[in-house]
Amino acid sequence: MAALQVLDGELWQWDTGREVEVVGCEQVHFAKSTTGTCYTVAVADSKAKIPDKLLQAAGRMYAWAYITGEAYGGRTRIEALWDVKRRAKPAEYIYEPSDQRTIKDAETARDEAKAAQKAAEAARDKAVAAEVKGARATTLASGSEATATMENNVLVVGVPKGDALRYSDLTAEQIAELKKPATDAAAGVNKVNNEFKQLKASVETAEKGRSDAEAGRKEKETERRQDETERKEAEAGRKTAEQKREQDSTKALADAQAALKDAKTAALNYQSIIDSAAAVTALGLKKVNGKICQMRKVGA
Repeated sequence: MAALQVLDGELWQWDTGREVEVVGCEQVHFAKSTTGTCYTVAVADSKAKIPDKLLQAAGRMYAWAYITGEAYGGRTRIEALWDVKRRAKPAEYIYEPSDQRTIKDAETARDEAKAAQKAAEAARDKAVAAEVKGARATTLASGSEATATMENNVLVVGVPKGDALRYSDLTAEQIAELKKPATDAAAGVNKVNNEFKQLKASVETAEKGRSDAEAGRKEKETERRQDETERKEAEAGRKTAEQKREQDSTKALADAQAALKDAKTAALNYQSIIDSAAAVTALGLKKVNGKICQMRKVGA
């Protein structure tokens, strides 16, 4: 949990060497206002020194506890506000100037430190990644110091010339010491090879996952196109059926209208026939030898 507070009581004008206690932050930024340039002071042993210049005048003084790092980038955690009480200037007052730096200066220093760290890590990784392809020994002049160098990824061990030495003359510790360069080189080779195999396996696994995903995507795309084709065919069939239904409906309506017209005509003809038959009966007309004759009663 972050914290920021003044040590040793209230702040007075013309105080010097005053400090604040800081928890959970790497820097404290001091200023007399919330605008302009502030003083950036690094935290050491959970303390940060208040710039003497800010205590030369009474009034408000601001402080911001600031944290930096890979996880945060740059972030203000706490803001504090204190009142500097007014008093007369002591005769023995001595002012020690403080470097006034902006937050940008602090961030630049942080970035430079990060860049140096990354460069060191890159150099270390490059050294570790160097593959040891073999080892050989050379004989040096008597009295020389033993050497060990790398030439084209080959470990070259220089052994000073001396008296004949038999294997049986060596102790177990000496044998282990003589074997150490080759053992270390072999271990380094095995480590690099294992790391390479792991990296290769990771790459192959990732590539297989990508290939499977691409195959799945293509399969889904093919299915989507088939579904789209079937949808278009169904839509075409629906339109054809709709057109046929409209044609059948139009024809059925026309047929019904024609049948209704024929029925009306037949009804009219039937009425005409009835009317004609009634007229014939009323007039006493009969057809005799193909002629229409009016029949009268004798004596009428």
